[in-house]
Amino acid sequence: MFGVAIPRGAVFHADSKRRREVEFTPELRALTEQAAQELHALLRPSEISSLKSEVPPIPPALYKPACEECSLYEICLPKATAEDSRAERLARQLFQI
Repeated sequence: MFGVAIPRGAVFHADSKRRREVEFTPELRALTEQAAQELHALLRPSEISSLKSEVPPIPPALYKPACEECSLYEICLPKATAEDSRAERLARQLFQI
């Protein structure tokens, strides 16, 4: 994408609090690209309506004390997206007739 070779990355395992290095092989890159294409296909509005009964809903994020230390906290927002959150209740009220 940016013309820079990135030969490896890291996966952080929350339970063990350990980081594992992962080599980006051509096979892993191809598998990742395939998964991304399939995910994009699932998220297309025309395909969502036809697959709605087959695709289970994405569960809400669960808040844990460790969440506030997570690098994804700002985009995950487990408190704001929880089913019993104020935002969820207001969104339901917004579309009530």
